Amino acid sequence: MHRPEETAKAYVSSAEYGRLYRTGDMARIVWDMSGRQLIEFLGAISLDQAKLSGRRVELGEIESVLSTVPGVIELVAAITKVSDAREGSEQIVACIVANTQSSDERQRLVDTCCHNSDKFLPAYMRPPRYIFLDSLP
Repeated sequence: MHRPEETAKAYVSSAEYGRLYRTGDMARIVWDMSGRQLIEFLGAISLDQAKLSGRRVELGEIESVLSTVPGVIELVAAITKVSDAREGSEQIVACIVANTQSSDERQRLVDTCCHNSDKFLPAYMRPPRYIFLDSLP
């Protein structure tokens, strides 16, 4: 408020659409079968941010919280679709490279990750799914 320089950075002028707010998201204008213009959401510009059910998810924050768990060598949080058939079927998945192959130890890692998620992350940013990988691509 009352910061004209910051306000100017947050908006862009368009001859066709007027004054537009920079949301930090990528989108494009497409036309449906009847010729109506629609805005198609493509995702966040930042690679460590995503949208899930209309909420901004900070993937880097999830990774930061879960990477502190002893036994986690590397970790990447990602948004994935559970089903191709349903709109809104995306969920957060934590991909873990662990220092163990033992299923009991891996379950303990997941339990600890869930505990840390509950403690440090809002409910909508807690991964419901964990998968183990030998290495990250």
